[in-house]
Amino acid sequence: ALVRYHLSGQEDEPDLPVLSGWRRDCVGDELLSVLRGELAAVIVSDEQGPRMQLVPRTDA
Repeated sequence: ALVRYHLSGQEDEPDLPVLSGWRRDCVGDELLSVLRGELAAVIVSDEQGPRMQLVPRTDA
């Protein structure tokens, strides 16, 4: 539903649990930033092992 909202170009945010309360605080804003192309998902490997990290896009 979140991707469908983004692709539709609607300005009013839908009433989705991921966009309200603690869910928005935890992941909602970051998901919107990924959909807008502001953040990119990259794989980093360090002493903790490989993991995904969201980083600001430098090519946008």
